[in-house]
Amino acid sequence: MTYILILPILILLIFGGFAMWRIMVIRQSLYLGTYQAARELSWRGRTLPLDEGVWQGIAYSIVRTEVEKNYLIESGSTLDVTVALPNTLACPAYTSRPVDDVLFTVKATLTLPTPIRIPYLDPVNVTLTEQRTSFVECPRGWNPPEEEHSY
Repeated sequence: MTYILILPILILLIFGGFAMWRIMVIRQSLYLGTYQAARELSWRGRTLPLDEGVWQGIAYSIVRTEVEKNYLIESGSTLDVTVALPNTLACPAYTSRPVDDVLFTVKATLTLPTPIRIPYLDPVNVTLTEQRTSFVECPRGWNPPEEEHSY
């Protein structure tokens, strides 16, 4: 008799644990994708034009590559990547400008095509969002020698 009472709880724990683990692994892939996109844009940002389409294209390709590596994400999932740029991206050459003056944000949203199903609970549609703010790396510290001087 006690087996009949314990069996539904065990089923709930096993399948619920797997569903939660799956969501955490998918979220980790989204986190890694936004991190890599932010680092790439941080490094290349000073040479890119102030055009959100260019930045979003680079960020989308990086995040999509990382998400596609995860075999737990079903085909048909929807990925949306946006990049919020500052008003100016000018890095004055060879100055000691503070690094946090040129901030940008990469935001990725992944919508799973099928709801998460846990026994004895209603199915739930899942949309995961990851956001990372970074800065454009401007050159700092070293001043080049003047053209007239020979060393």
